Amino acid sequence: MKKALRPVIRRIRSQRGLTGLCAGLTAALALGVGVMGLSFLFPMEKRNVYLLICASALPLGAAAGWFRPVSLLQAARRADACGLHERAQTALALSGRQDEMAALQRRDALRALGEMDVRRSMPLRAPVRALLAAGGCGLVLLALLFAPNPQDQTLQKQAQFRQKMEKPAQSIEKAAEALDEAVLGEKETKELRRLLGDLAREVRQSRDSREALTALSQGQQRLEKQMNDSRNAAVDALGQAGLNGVAEAMAEGGESLEEALREAVENTDDETLAGQLSDAAQAAGTNAAAASALQAAARSAKQGSAAQAAQALGQLSASGLSGGRLAAAIQSAKALAGGAGQSQAMSQGQGQGQSAGSGAGQGQNTGGGAGQGSTNQDMSGSGQNGGGHGGGGNPAQYKLGQYEAIYDPTRLGDGGEISQSTGKVDENAQVSEMTLGPGLGSTDGSVPYDQVVGDYRSAAVQRAQEAALPGYAQQWVNDYFSALTE
Repeated sequence: MKKALRPVIRRIRSQRGLTGLCAGLTAALALGVGVMGLSFLFPMEKRNVYLLICASALPLGAAAGWFRPVSLLQAARRADACGLHERAQTALALSGRQDEMAALQRRDALRALGEMDVRRSMPLRAPVRALLAAGGCGLVLLALLFAPNPQDQTLQKQAQFRQKMEKPAQSIEKAAEALDEAVLGEKETKELRRLLGDLAREVRQSRDSREALTALSQGQQRLEKQMNDSRNAAVDALGQAGLNGVAEAMAEGGESLEEALREAVENTDDETLAGQLSDAAQAAGTNAAAASALQAAARSAKQGSAAQAAQALGQLSASGLSGGRLAAAIQSAKALAGGAGQSQAMSQGQGQGQSAGSGAGQGQNTGGGAGQGSTNQDMSGSGQNGGGHGGGGNPAQYKLGQYEAIYDPTRLGDGGEISQSTGKVDENAQVSEMTLGPGLGSTDGSVPYDQVVGDYRSAAVQRAQEAALPGYAQQWVNDYFSALTE
């Protein structure tokens, strides 16, 4: 009976496979409609991948129907329904009997099954409801595929931004490859390269300037933390070795380190200084990076080169790694990301500024100079030209006060550059993002900024130090005023 019922079993599986295929088609099209609908609401970069995943419901449905097991009793019932008058089921029920009556019945059932035309008796039929549902979903999906998607422009901007971020990401990777393992130590070098590799990947995957600047700021903080730990270990070791002047200079950073090493040589000699640096390297043995840098400085001091010794110790800072190449790569990436963000904000803000009115950051007259001086948050308000007071019932946050109006004489008559300075300060007064650039507004009643920029710079640096801002945020202040005076 099992052999005789095999054609019936295959036919049942074929029917189930066809039904599953139609159900899978309906599910795939319905899921595709859902994906396309969401793509109109949110920028979906991997939309085609999601559509392919939805299409996998088609073969999965067919496979689920075909491989569903069919018992002999189910096959016998299906065969009897095609005109065998319960012969197949009776033969299965009498399969355990060996009497003559059971044998005659089995022979009769086998004969009937052999004469049965399975294809004609069991035609394959697709479920009409599933086909109608699939047709409706298919029409909706086609309409969504050919309809203009408002998110395509956003995706295009994100792709263009990623192309711009590819170069700084490569610069960060090259700076990571240039790290001197002999100075920093094998373990520390691998950890730094891992951090920089993660940073380069995050920069590549950034969709806009905010994500890129956040990734760069966080990556720089992680880098500075690791390097500061090594530098502090070296400072402590130098103090233990009796090189207090060198330790203080290294703690302060800058060019004073080389001068401190030269003074140490003048007070002693090359051999003594090299011995003290070797002692410091042994004292910093728990920190391999500090020990390696101190040992390299000791070798340079022994050769009479205070500059090379200072360079070796300078590798224990983020700005000193690879001769400042890493810091330059990160700053360049920040500048590029900030510039791209300003361009996008400018294109979005031109229309908004015309309807929102005029205020401290956006005046009625878009002249070539800087606008009314105020904090970054003042730009959210609106008021009279030159007033700079927030309006619309929404007082600006972090507003510090009014400043004298300034402008850049070199920008007069250039058509009016429209850009602005933005920043982000969380509840704990921690700066996580900053994009710097000139303001906009009217030059009426203003003075050239080069007459006051020195005072502004001193006040801003002092304020940043008093507020205990992180090092990277203080550096932004310095970079901003440096750009104004170049």
